[in-house]
This record gives sequence, structure tokens and C-alpha cells, in this order.
Amino acid sequence: DWSSDVCSSDLVYEDDVCIAFLDPKPATPGHLILIPKKHVLIFPQLEKDEIIHIFATLKLLSNSLLKSLKLEGTSIFIANGIAAEQHATHLLIHIIPRQENDGINLTTNKVEFNDQEYTELTEKLKEKWYAMFVENSKEQ
Repeated sequence: DWSSDVCSSDLVYEDDVCIAFLDPKPATPGHLILIPKKHVLIFPQLEKDEIIHIFATLKLLSNSLLKSLKLEGTSIFIANGIAAEQHATHLLIHIIPRQENDGINLTTNKVEFNDQEYTELTEKLKEKWYAMFVENSKEQ
């Protein structure tokens, strides 16, 4: 159980499915990490009911940060796999408190597509997603 490594003094929320704690290396004060108690490496390994529960909890934690720290926003971040710079061996959802001009830069480089490339990519994704959704609906 990965959650047993969390120091109880850093714990801000716990239920049967997930826990939230203060990030030991925060981007800003109040930076939280929300994790499922069940060990999963990446987001797609979660079951649908776990996703619903975790995202409902995420909403409550984000709202709590907004109100208690009088924030202008929160950034929600999941690094999903090594290529996305995931360093932990467990799914982590970061909830980063934000104020305007706080120095946090979460922007990405923009990729240019011509119309044909854009259309081809869109069709490829639609085809893959449709197949995945059809298969997923058969399993439920």
C-alpha cells in the first residue's frame, strides 16, 4: 500500500478510496497530491467507479483550497507515464494553488498542423476512440 508511506502530519484528507497530502516539494504553498489507495501506475488502470470517486474528491479539494487560501485558481496536473515526466511509481494527481503572476509556468510548445495533417489526425483518433468505446461498452 503506497499510501502507508505518507506522513500522517502531512495528510489532509482520507477515505476508503484515496488520500490527499501536502506535497513535500511544493510548487506553491498548499500544493496537494491526491492518490488512490489502490496501487496503480497510470490513470487508465483505474476502474470507472474509482475515477468518479477520485474526481469528486478532487473537486472538493480544489474548492477547499480556493476558499481557504483565497486563491485565483488551481492547476490540476497528472503526469501519465515516463514520456509525460512521471517520476513516481504510483498515480499522483497534483492540485497546485495558483495566483496571477505566481511564476508557475505550465505552458507547452505549440505544434503547427496543416489542414490535411489536422484532418488525418482527427480521423485517426476518432477511429481509435470509437473502437475503444464500443469495446468498453461490451465489458460493462
